[in-house]
Amino acid sequence: MRTWAGAGMIALAVLAAPASPALAQSPVGRAVTAVGVSFLRSGDATALGFMVDTAKNFAVGESVGIGPVGDFGFYRHEDFTITSFFGGGRVTIGRGPVQVFGQTLVGYERCCGVSDFAWQPGGGLDIRVNAMLNIRSQMDLRIIRPGDGDGAQTFRDLRLSFGVSMPFGK
Repeated sequence: MRTWAGAGMIALAVLAAPASPALAQSPVGRAVTAVGVSFLRSGDATALGFMVDTAKNFAVGESVGIGPVGDFGFYRHEDFTITSFFGGGRVTIGRGPVQVFGQTLVGYERCCGVSDFAWQPGGGLDIRVNAMLNIRSQMDLRIIRPGDGDGAQTFRDLRLSFGVSMPFGK
């Protein structure tokens, strides 16, 4: 699954590379809200759900933005439901039709009646369709540390998200 996701992100970047220069627009100073379908691989099960995130980029350079991001996710599987709330920082790079971002988020994941602390590093890319719409592909690694004392197992889940992002603001 990981190989497929990486290949998909590279293919999207290659397809978007010849896009029109008229679409070139810096992400610096703009806010972006994204929604998408998500697949959360937890143990031997894959839960289907959705994610919503909002980020604000502040200028660091001509084509680099850095700022806060908030992320909400909801996933359902026949055996469990997972809800997640995260916040953290994001770095966005790119001035043309493809913007790449990396982020580190911390927060809580609720599953099976229990809330646990989680850390979620990841990244993705936005491919500009027009001034108001991007196609988004994203991959995150979610690391969950249950709070039931010493010897608790750490869980590592993989999240793949595909959807759209909408820049707004100046």
